[in-house]
Parts: sequence; structure tokens; C-alpha cells
Amino acid sequence: MSLQLIFQNIKKIYSKEKNVHFVSNDKDFLAACKGLLTNLQIYRSLDESIKSDICKAFIDVDESEKTLIRAYCENNSQEFQNRIAEIVPNFLAWKHISSNKIPDDNNECTIVSSSEPDYVSCDFSEAIYYGEGILVVPCNFKTDVEVSYYLYKADYYAMDQILSVSDHNDHYFEVEESIQISVKALIRFEFEIQKNEALKGIYLRNCEIDSLKQIEMTS
Repeated sequence: MSLQLIFQNIKKIYSKEKNVHFVSNDKDFLAACKGLLTNLQIYRSLDESIKSDICKAFIDVDESEKTLIRAYCENNSQEFQNRIAEIVPNFLAWKHISSNKIPDDNNECTIVSSSEPDYVSCDFSEAIYYGEGILVVPCNFKTDVEVSYYLYKADYYAMDQILSVSDHNDHYFEVEESIQISVKALIRFEFEIQKNEALKGIYLRNCEIDSLKQIEMTS
């Protein structure tokens, strides 16, 4: 669905309802919505929205579910790492990295593609359970990515380093480069919990990156 269509739907709901809340990790789109719809309540992640006062009033955490999920996390760490590895490449595609190591005019590059991550670490001691099988966990990982940026030709000719470049226009090269990055994010895990008198079962239904907290070059 296009951003324009999403905005039109938000605008339609906004015209009828007094309190409208919207979640998106696209900060520019959120800013545009807020600029046009001043009373719209916006959140950059599900975690941020759930922590809001209006959501807290509706959250009733079942402690038995919380205990069941905690035990599952302790016994299935490899499953979590595998699921995170699967979603990282698509999530990172076209994200921007800012660093003074990047010789672009704006010291910025764009991720074109990503490998599956290494050194995945989930901090379940800081995890927050919101009920309904939703657990949000802080996570760190490193991964290799292919990035692109634009380099002023005169600056390139003055460099000692050899880069993979192609003509962008008369004044700039487009550069493609492999780098390693370190990422901090909040991961949302969604569990299916089956409870009856004879059996309590649980399985991991879905895994998504809820919000990107930090992305840095390590090489």
C-alpha cells in the first residue's frame, strides 16, 4: 500500500474520530502526518505505543503466560537467533547509515543488500511482556552489508584508496562498498499460547524488528 493511500485512510478516520493513534517506523512520514493532522497521536514503534498511558489501561498481563514464555525463551535461544537472521536482510535494505568515515558530501550511505547477521545477542532479562503473546526484546547483532554513496570525482582522484566506482554524472561517482555494521534494535516476538486443563502449549508465531535503535559502522 502506498504512503499516499495510507495517509488518505488515516485522514478519513481522523475526520470521524476524536482520538486517532498511528504507528510507523517511517519518521519522515510520521512528521508529515503530524504536520497536517495536529491532534494525531503518533508512535515510532509498537513498543512505544504500548508504553503510552492509553494502552497501559487496556493491558492485563497474565502472569502464567509470562512464566510460560520466559521458560520458552530460556530453552530455545537458537530458534530466536535463527528467526532474527531470517528477517534482518529485508529490514536493513535501503536503510541509511551516517558516519564521518563515509566520504559522501552528507557523510551518508545507503544499504543495498545485507548478509544474515553474526553475533546475535538477545537480552531477555530486559524483555517486556505486553500480554496477548507479545514480547519485545532488546537485541544486538553485527552483519556485513553492501552500501552505495556518491563521491565527488575530484575527491576520489585525490585519494590513495581504490574503490569500486561507476559514473553517476559529470561530477560524481557512485561508489559500492562492503562494510560491517553493528545494530541495536527491539525485536517483537509473537507467540501462540494454547491453554486448557490438560495442556499448556506455546510456539513462536512471528518475529519482526519493532524499532531500530542504533546502526553504526564497525569497519
